[in-house]
Amino acid sequence: MEDLNKKAKEMREAAGLTQSELARAMCVARETVARWETGQTKTSKANIHHLTLTLLHMKAAQEIAALHQEFNP
Repeated sequence: MEDLNKKAKEMREAAGLTQSELARAMCVARETVARWETGQTKTSKANIHHLTLTLLHMKAAQEIAALHQEFNP
């Protein structure tokens, strides 16, 4: 589970998100995200799925916004 906690943090940071931003997107408290990342609490399979989809969605949105700015300065 420690690897999963570490990976969740790495993915969040790679997306350029704070714990607060990710928590807001997932409709959970910032403390919940912090506990997942530190391993203080275990997360369900459903939350892992939601976390992954949220991070992928937010990363894709950032990339689309960057492309839009590149082609429409």
